[in-house]
Amino acid sequence: MEKIQGFVSLSNIRDLGGIKTADGKKIRRNRLIRSGHLSNLNKEETDLLKTLVSVIVDFRTDEECARQPDCSIVGVRYCHLPASEKLAGISREEESDQSIKHMMMKDPSEAKKYMCTMYETLGKSPVSAKAYSSFLQILLENRERGSIFHCTAGKDRAGCAAAVIETILGVSHTDVMEDYLLTNTFIKGDVERLKKFLTEQAGVKEDEQKQAESALQYLFGADLEYIDSFFHAIDRTYGSFENYVHDALMLSDDDIETLRCLYLE
Repeated sequence: MEKIQGFVSLSNIRDLGGIKTADGKKIRRNRLIRSGHLSNLNKEETDLLKTLVSVIVDFRTDEECARQPDCSIVGVRYCHLPASEKLAGISREEESDQSIKHMMMKDPSEAKKYMCTMYETLGKSPVSAKAYSSFLQILLENRERGSIFHCTAGKDRAGCAAAVIETILGVSHTDVMEDYLLTNTFIKGDVERLKKFLTEQAGVKEDEQKQAESALQYLFGADLEYIDSFFHAIDRTYGSFENYVHDALMLSDDDIETLRCLYLE
């Protein structure tokens, strides 16, 4: 799992290609790409992306898309599949959201609890299931180039989408978790800058600084408890991940086999 070079405006863009499955196969290169939003791409980046993908899947809310619309790329299909209702903390663009500033002043464990609850919602929500089901149908249909899928930071909604397709393809739970946590490496600089910006905007006192930064790390970082909350919610709601795939994501056994033929080598 490697960052794709040439995208200076995207810190968290990476190819799932090369991740191994439990039976020794690998995800094909340049077929499944995850990232943050695509609103700030320059011409060189849009030209490069056009050579890599034929489909863009955007999991953000209507409000997020209106505020920072993805760059339009001629010849690349754009699919808007909202995977959540509006939630504080799910978007790093919500810099003026008073609920985030309020959460910064709480015990950091409350911020972590909030994020776990948000991931539980992504695991059990019909809205999320509909978005991920449509995403998988797009992957079944796309035989041209790759697909890029994203939310705002490429961490939560896109992270769950990556975990879903990786699990369907047969990647071990351990490796799914490793890919999810890799986000922390790619967005570390962004999160540190955001911590500084938000703590200054919120007027955090010096003796509250450490607590506020811990809360922000929980809000804007990746944590194993989050993605575990997603999978546990699926198990509680549907009985098993297999049931979720068939009953919520509407994939047949033939669909699963087709995905593995298309995206594994």
